Amino acid sequence: MTNVEVSVDGSRLGVTDGSGIAHGQVDAGDHDAQLSDREFAFPFEFGSADNDDSVEVIVTFTSTTGDTPTITSRSFGPDDSGTGVLTGKVTSLDGAGLADFTTSAGGVSTSSNAVGAFWRQ
Repeated sequence: MTNVEVSVDGSRLGVTDGSGIAHGQVDAGDHDAQLSDREFAFPFEFGSADNDDSVEVIVTFTSTTGDTPTITSRSFGPDDSGTGVLTGKVTSLDGAGLADFTTSAGGVSTSSNAVGAFWRQ
């Protein structure tokens, strides 16, 4: 979902991009978060134990009426290794999305779609 506002502890963290991703930085501890747009507000909680940890929170919505969104949270320390997500958007200098460009990282490759967005887990 794009253009969804992400708030943590009552402060705006950011807005989801064309791939439905928002990035931000918060201190260690327990947090109250909310996803919202003009039609809905979805509150949830997450936490991290250490300021050196990175936390990934994934909220998955379905198009099926009545389905409950699922929340997955993972913490990564500075010495941890694991899997990640390669995501972004390839654009021209004027901001138009560019299709069929290949992006690679860590032995994983993916190509941009018709609007320039790419995603690979």
